[in-house]
Amino acid sequence: MPGQTTNETSVADSASSWRLGLTDVFWILVLVVAGGLLWLPGLGARGLWTSGEARAAQVARRMVDHADYVTMRQQMREPHLTVAGTDGDDAVTYDPKGKTIVYDHAWRQAVWRRMSEGPLRPEVRYRQLISIHKPVFYYWLIAIAHRLGMEINNASVRCFSTVPAMCLLGVTYLLGCMLYERRVGLVAALMLATCVQFWWQARICQMDMLLALMMASVFLLWYAGDGSTRAGVRFAAFGGAYVLLAAASLMKSFAYMLLAGLIILVFMAVETIVQHPRGRRVRAFGRRIREAMKSMHFFAGLLVYLALVAPWFVLIHLETDGQYTRSMFLHHMFSRAGLAHVGREFEKKTEWWFYLARACVDMFPWVIMLPGAVVQVFRRRCRRTWRSGAYLLVWLVVWLVFFSGMRYRKNEYILPLYPPAMVLAAKMLIDFIRVQAADVRLARAIRLAFAGLAAGVVAAGGFALGLVNEGFLNWVVPKFGTNQNDEAALRALADLLAGHLAVTMIVLALLAAAMIVAAALVHIRRPGIALGLLTAGTVTVMLLATNVLMDRVMDPRRSQRLFAERIGPHARGLSRGRRLVLFGSEQQELVYLLPDRFDFVPWVDAVNPLNTVYALKSRLAAAAVPELVVMEREDWESILAANDYYARRRGQGDPWVDRFSKVPLALGDYNELHREPLVLLQFTPWPTAAAR
Repeated sequence: MPGQTTNETSVADSASSWRLGLTDVFWILVLVVAGGLLWLPGLGARGLWTSGEARAAQVARRMVDHADYVTMRQQMREPHLTVAGTDGDDAVTYDPKGKTIVYDHAWRQAVWRRMSEGPLRPEVRYRQLISIHKPVFYYWLIAIAHRLGMEINNASVRCFSTVPAMCLLGVTYLLGCMLYERRVGLVAALMLATCVQFWWQARICQMDMLLALMMASVFLLWYAGDGSTRAGVRFAAFGGAYVLLAAASLMKSFAYMLLAGLIILVFMAVETIVQHPRGRRVRAFGRRIREAMKSMHFFAGLLVYLALVAPWFVLIHLETDGQYTRSMFLHHMFSRAGLAHVGREFEKKTEWWFYLARACVDMFPWVIMLPGAVVQVFRRRCRRTWRSGAYLLVWLVVWLVFFSGMRYRKNEYILPLYPPAMVLAAKMLIDFIRVQAADVRLARAIRLAFAGLAAGVVAAGGFALGLVNEGFLNWVVPKFGTNQNDEAALRALADLLAGHLAVTMIVLALLAAAMIVAAALVHIRRPGIALGLLTAGTVTVMLLATNVLMDRVMDPRRSQRLFAERIGPHARGLSRGRRLVLFGSEQQELVYLLPDRFDFVPWVDAVNPLNTVYALKSRLAAAAVPELVVMEREDWESILAANDYYARRRGQGDPWVDRFSKVPLALGDYNELHREPLVLLQFTPWPTAAAR
């Protein structure tokens, strides 16, 4: 074809004729072992910071202990209420505007509000809290490993993200080999391993990494099956894809089955547009869909999918009287997609460009190459590999657009698009290594990318040194610290840098020098050495960040282990059948460390402290002996302010305030260093009517 070099033609031929061999098995093992060496050491050094980590450990441990593999119960109890006119077993209630509220945190708070708005006296009972955040598959994996003898601890729980991350390096390698060549696969796997967010996700217990592995494997298998003429290969590839989609639905949502189908449909549409003239595209597209459904055994695969997914969803629907199903569809799917209003007030809204901004940080340092990699797909020189590039680009763009259109966005939701992004970037770099001076535009794009990367690293080093200055830190925190996690991380980083200023300056200077040298090497046509230098520098920085900043500096600010050790004797000293009251927020790590020791009382109203105190009082009023209460310090301060408010109202002769009697809580212990300081309080029972 005109405009193509012999080398590019050989790449296209190798992409169509590639077969898995011993060399590929060797490189996959090397990548998996390398990932293990990077991420497994010190995996359990930190506490279970995020709520998802501790929740997964709780649910899996209780599944095995109670032989209940259907409901996902946690190791604390929640209020189960009966109010006048409201059956405690009824999953649906309504807010003042008549909108449905599903049985989740919104339902609990709505019932508490209804109680506090009128002269209602509830019957408060407690039952084991059911986790309604996600389906069951991820918990099954941890529970099965526990059943087989694996102890549930920090390291073992995180292995269910770390091992999938290691395997995803191998899948990315296979993706690059199948679509292009081995060198592309190797470079793409190295790039993926050194992305900032991917490194972080590989060391925390979160189901998104396993989901990314499943979805990347689905798209790899589909492409392999679609391009094969052998019936056995197609059967194995498509059958594996259906099983993986069923597992993804059992772990997250049905939406991933639909999203996979959408990406494949869009790719076939693009393929049809490129290959057929305008007047024949509609008919050709219909024929392409029919042929694909036939080769995929679509209806048989759909039956397999339903046979794997439906039984558990039916069982959990019956077990929870439909509560889980309503929460799954109304809240976690439709509301987060912007199609319903269930629970919206409890989730932070982000803008449509959220993922574009996050990618600049999360895919660093390789995000700098993505614009050029996308342009490279459309160039005349790459026409022989247009189908591979189009497949990766459709996968990347459709996934990004789909989740950007959602109302609720989290950066880990786009982990499945990291493999195609890295393969595209690796293809661009390998093209440059192959042709170099023969392609002036490509050489210019690569040099600009490495120069921009060097400039970005220098700017990041200057930003880090600026955090040592208190004034600059106070200016940065409200702009970049959008939540307590970000603020705690920035202040911990500032403390670390200030305490080791000389070492910090040396490390940053060496890193900046390495990036500048890498840019210079690219300029003198030594991109392979530059790639190795950049990879080594990124790995060094990430090891320092995880082993020093995260594990040693951030852990006291994020983990509740120290506080659990301090209140543990109080919890164990309670008489049989009594529990601590956990008020306000679900402190999942605390519950994991002290299992079956808490009764949870939710927040009622963040605006009106009277409602909040009434909710707490309804739990404590029946106590004949002192109760121990754990809550955030901010909640404690709110109650203190509310008590002063009651005293003023009572002094003014307001009879209505009697129902909000002063809550007699005394400070017992607290963890001042933590980003969410907790306090342990002792509640003294109210005097009886006769005593008053």
